[in-house]
Amino acid sequence: MKRKMLILTIFIIFVLSLSACQKENPESSDTFVYFLNTELTDLVKVPYTPKAGKNDTDSLVKEYIELMSRVDENISDYTNPFPPNVKIKKYEFESGKLTLNFNEKYTSDMQREREVLCRCAIVQNMCMIDEVKSVEFIVGDTPLQLASGEEVGAMSAEDFMLDDSENISNIERKSIYLYFASEDGKKLVKEERTVHYRTTTQLEKTVINELIKGPVNDKLKPVISKNTNILNMSVKDGLCYINFDENFLNDPVEGVNDEVAIYALVNSITSLPDISQVQISVNSNQEEMFMETFPLDQIFEKNLTLLK
Repeated sequence: MKRKMLILTIFIIFVLSLSACQKENPESSDTFVYFLNTELTDLVKVPYTPKAGKNDTDSLVKEYIELMSRVDENISDYTNPFPPNVKIKKYEFESGKLTLNFNEKYTSDMQREREVLCRCAIVQNMCMIDEVKSVEFIVGDTPLQLASGEEVGAMSAEDFMLDDSENISNIERKSIYLYFASEDGKKLVKEERTVHYRTTTQLEKTVINELIKGPVNDKLKPVISKNTNILNMSVKDGLCYINFDENFLNDPVEGVNDEVAIYALVNSITSLPDISQVQISVNSNQEEMFMETFPLDQIFEKNLTLLK
C-alpha cells in the first residue's frame, strides 16, 4: 500500500512540474523563424524560441542575425535566407525602423528569386520583434534598389502578404495611389504608397486592403472600417465589382462625409490601369444605402472634385 502511495505521489509531482514548465513558456510551440527550402523556391517555418527577452530589442536583433547567418551542415531540409558570402556588416535601430547594412555580395551573388525570398524571410523574422515595425536594406553604402533603379525602401511584414497556400517567389513591387479623408472629413487627400504583392493576387484587392489599413499620414482619416472584409471581387471590361460584408455599412468611420468615403474607394480603385468604373454591393446586395444616405445601386466613376 505504501509503495502504491509513493508511486502515486511521484506521478502527481511529475505532472505538476510538467504543467509548471508549460506555463513558464506557453508560446514555445508556436514561435518560429522563416528560412528557405532547399530548392530556394519558398519559405519554410522552423520552430524556434528566442533566448533573449521579449523586450530586449538589441539582443533579439543580434540573435536573429546570428541565427540566419549560421552554417549548419547537419541540416538538410532548409537553408539560410542568404548565402554564406552575404554578410550583414552592421545595423541601426531607431523609431521602429531597423536598417540592415549588407556587403556588396547581396546584389552580386543572389538571383532575383532568392533575393525576394531572402528579403521576405528577413523582414518577417525581424518584424516578429515587438519594437521593429519596418526593415530597410542598405547594400554597401546604397539603399537596396530594384532592377528598374527604384529604391525598395522600408518594408513591413504586411508588405509581403504571406499565404501558406501559395508560393511566395512571385512577388512584385508597385506604387499605388490611395485616397483618404482630410482632417475634417469633408475632402479627399491622395497618398502614394508602395506595396509588395503576389502576381497571383488581384492588385485591386491589394489596393482595398491597403485602404482598409488606413492612412500613413496621421493628419488624415481612414474611410473604411478596419472590420470590413472583402467577400469577393472581379473585373470585367474595365468595371470592378466589389462585394463587402455587412461591416462596410454597419461600421462607418466617424466624422467622414459619406460621399468622401465612397469616392475615396472609387478613386483608389480607378487609379489602376484598365479600371474605369466600380460597382459596390454588400452581401451580394446592391440595393443598400451607405450611411443611410448614399445609394449604392449605381456604377461609380472617378470623381476628383472632392480633392483638397
